[in-house]
Amino acid sequence: MRLIGSTIVVLAFFLNAKTTTDALKQIKQILKIYIPLSFLAILLVPAATQWEWPAWRGLASDKNTLGQISFISAVVLAYGMRGLPTRKVLVSCGFLLSAVVLIVGSKSTTGLIALMSICLMSIWLFVDRRAGRLMALALAVCILSLTVLGGALETDKIVAAFGRDTTFSGRSDLWPVLIDEAKFHPIIGCGFNGFWVADNPSVVRLYAWDQFPWKPNEGHEGYLDLLNEIGAVGVLLLALMILRYFKNLMKLRKPLYWKWFFIGILIVNLTESTLFRSSNFVGWMFVMSYLALYVELIRQESYARVPMAAAAWGVPIAMETKRCDQRDYANTFTAMIHASRQSRSPHGFHSIGARTRFSLISAQSSETRQLDEEHQPTNGIHARLPAVYGN
Repeated sequence: MRLIGSTIVVLAFFLNAKTTTDALKQIKQILKIYIPLSFLAILLVPAATQWEWPAWRGLASDKNTLGQISFISAVVLAYGMRGLPTRKVLVSCGFLLSAVVLIVGSKSTTGLIALMSICLMSIWLFVDRRAGRLMALALAVCILSLTVLGGALETDKIVAAFGRDTTFSGRSDLWPVLIDEAKFHPIIGCGFNGFWVADNPSVVRLYAWDQFPWKPNEGHEGYLDLLNEIGAVGVLLLALMILRYFKNLMKLRKPLYWKWFFIGILIVNLTESTLFRSSNFVGWMFVMSYLALYVELIRQESYARVPMAAAAWGVPIAMETKRCDQRDYANTFTAMIHASRQSRSPHGFHSIGARTRFSLISAQSSETRQLDEEHQPTNGIHARLPAVYGN
């Protein structure tokens, strides 16, 4: 029910925004407020620092949550710098640097590794697009070789550089316990969010061990937590969902920035439990990034119907095939309405199909809608459609 509720909220958010890009801009404005308030809390509120590490947690419940939110903030702010004038780019760079400082101050190795992974993948795609696939593969081989060589020679020092030991602050000691617990219910699990509860006998026994004095409230390995809670069936469905996401991503004919959140959160889930957790901001962003792809696919499918519907009425479309905006579609759509009225067809515009009309009516601007009510085409439409309106 929590997942269904979060999905409904996210869909309502996308319906309120004009595009998925506008939704990302709204999130950016919220994070621009959150970042300065976090620094203010760290400076003025003693409880905003976890002194046992010590590490910052700011306005978040713990340092790991602050690291995850800061990671999302860095990715959002990096996108927000595109196409801005120089002065605004400098301001955005300041916010981006602040988000990275929060990741470092929170001592969140997970957030830092996720951010570095996204940066490396972005560089790889940039090289692949500009220099060709061969150079991109060479770059990937070099990075992989350095990673393997560094891990083989100086594993302890590399992990220590992130402020951790080889057990990831005791996380790896917890993972065998979860695997043993999952063996009691391997098919359907113990129930979503049904393991880490205070009155669970398994958790009570776990807290009694001297090995876990920090009393964990999650497995710090999201996929193991899901295996324990929803079993092999649920994990298989998750794998199919991820595969279908990337398959549908290939169908989209334009770049989708939301995919970086999807990929980054999958990386974060390797050492944190974030997927489908409604109390976690990163969990919400995962649902949003997943649905953003389907919003764009629906929009792409709706726009693809305009040329076919216009051709059925003999309405020429004066726009490029690959690049077109909503106003071009709105003008063409309005022209089709007027062509229907002037043709006095007994079938009317509805012969094109009510579904096409419904999917395209949202693309009309307020000005186009008003002109449609007055039964008068704009000068732009008149110039584009001489065959329909004449001189």
